[in-house]
Amino acid sequence: TRFAIVHSISEDENGPISPLHDIPLFADEGQKTFNMVVEIPRWTNAKMEINLKEVLNPIKQDIKKGKLRFVANCFPHHGYIWNYGAIPQTWENPEILDESTGCKGDNDPIDVMEIGYRVCTNCFYYKGHISTLKLLKDKINNELLISAKKKSMAEAQEWEFQRTSNLLTSTLKKDQRVLGSSLATTRATTTMPLADFLGNSFPYVSKLPLQPFWWKSGASPSVAVAKRGEVLQVKVLGAIALIDEGETDWKIIAIDVKDPLAEQLKEISDVEKHLPGLLKATLEWLKIYKIPEGKPENQFAFNGEAKNREFALHIIEEVHKYWKLLIKKEAEAGGISCANVSNVDSPFKIEQKEAEEIVNKSPQPGPAQSVEPVGMYHPVQVV
Repeated sequence: TRFAIVHSISEDENGPISPLHDIPLFADEGQKTFNMVVEIPRWTNAKMEINLKEVLNPIKQDIKKGKLRFVANCFPHHGYIWNYGAIPQTWENPEILDESTGCKGDNDPIDVMEIGYRVCTNCFYYKGHISTLKLLKDKINNELLISAKKKSMAEAQEWEFQRTSNLLTSTLKKDQRVLGSSLATTRATTTMPLADFLGNSFPYVSKLPLQPFWWKSGASPSVAVAKRGEVLQVKVLGAIALIDEGETDWKIIAIDVKDPLAEQLKEISDVEKHLPGLLKATLEWLKIYKIPEGKPENQFAFNGEAKNREFALHIIEEVHKYWKLLIKKEAEAGGISCANVSNVDSPFKIEQKEAEEIVNKSPQPGPAQSVEPVGMYHPVQVV
């Protein structure tokens, strides 16, 4: 049984605020770094988001047809594979055609995927040869697809545990021998998150000879945890244009400025160099994550090409302009609550005392709801 946190109020040192309207766009305008509100920590499944319709826009779990929403685990991914959230003071206007995609906006703040080392729980990295990792992933994926066709889902899942454990153990032993030989200088090696292709929930993971990531990066577990509602300062690297049911849904790719890789990642082209396979995994995840719900694959503008930093900065500038129209009541809000405590030119501005009263009058959290398990993996074949 899983339990869900369904409501989160944002505050600063003065009291309640709107995470959409009161947190500034820029962390440092001169350096072009931005604030990011974490809605969904990496490798979690609950579909949390800034609620646009409620006053002060609390972060809440999305509900569909009366049920709390969770993203499915599409093998080999586990939950969200990055820290996922939104850039405040942005709005993808649903009444304006995006000049680069030809589709209107999705009526949300712009999404951002933070790709650094921050995770939400004990997550493990496997150091080995890039080619070996790719072969291992393909082998497990193919065998899982074959197994799922022949067995019940419960049997396939149990098979997955045992088979993956055996493959990992044997591969680790082989790589340890190779890494100690002269071949290590001629074959590229990398350190990849195990959960990027296996997930971090399997019971055997802790028994394998894997290093928790903070041992590798030098960060302590407390520093390494990205929390829901946390505000990160991020460097923008690029953008992907997802077309979701005919609407433009930009995904900004960014990295925490405090991340160990932040200095090395200056442009989208640097991502493949330092985090090989991550962009491909990102496109795959965005393409297939709705398939277990019975929906078709998502589509992309630009054939899925990740646009560069300059392009992404232009997109953020545009959606910030649309937000300015929204907060000044110069654009149709369409049900979006624009109440805020800090924008002096906004007719929606309220006093801090009123914001506190709104929060105090809000319903108290009810008993936790039990929900259907989401740990099961869904074998999805990408065409």
